This record gives sequence, structure tokens and C-alpha cells, in this order.
Amino acid sequence: SQHHNLNNWHWTEKTFTEWTDTKLKELLTFDKDIDNHKISITVETIKGESFKYIRKNKMHSSFDYKIVLNFKIAGECHVEGIINIEPFVDEDYDDWNFETKIKNIKTLQAQEIEFANKIVSRKFLKPLFEQFQSEFEKQE
Repeated sequence: SQHHNLNNWHWTEKTFTEWTDTKLKELLTFDKDIDNHKISITVETIKGESFKYIRKNKMHSSFDYKIVLNFKIAGECHVEGIINIEPFVDEDYDDWNFETKIKNIKTLQAQEIEFANKIVSRKFLKPLFEQFQSEFEKQE
């Protein structure tokens, strides 16, 4: 019947995992210049699933991912590391576990570590995740 068919959806759940995998790889692979340093981010792994479903005549979106990124900072200081984001879920941004590990920490001075942690932060990636969420909302 018509009330189960929101925008021609004839099923209760639709997967968007492939779209999400591609979109996250695209958004999370980039180079950026900050404070005379070049920051490079690449994707190590993206694992999870995303889908949309209709409940009580409303469209709901859901995603649950584990993301591992590599980062390099080149300039006055050279820092390499990993960013773990797990879970990356459709809940409050502050609930995500965001962890940075510096690979070459033994060769760095305190201010270089501080600089790296300041740059490669939640705040740095937040606009990209917001962009992902707004694009995911538009998917049908």
C-alpha cells in the first residue's frame, strides 16, 4: 500500500555500503598545506556498512564503520602516524573514538609531537565527515 512506499521505496532496507566505501576513500585521501607544512592523508582501511530503512513512514539512515588513516606531516617537522576512528557511526560526533598514533615518536621533540596532535585532530577531519553525512542523506 501507498503508506509503505516513501519516494518509491518498495523495500524496507537498502544498502549503501559500496557508495559509502567509495565516498569515504574519496573524501579522506588528500594533501593540504597548514602552517608551512604539507599534510598528506591516505586511507589504510575502511570497514563497515551503511544502509537506509523506513520505519513508521520515516526514512532513517545508519552507518557503522571502522576507519584507519595514515598521515604524514612534512616541513620543519616530519611526522608519520595513524588515525583510528572506531566507531564512525551515525551518532553524535563527540561519541566517536578518535585516536592518533605517531609512528616516529622516538625521533621527535615535544613541540613536534604537540604540533602533530594539534593538526591531526577531530576538528581537522570534522568538515569532511559533515560533508559525508550531508551527501549520504541525499542518497536514494
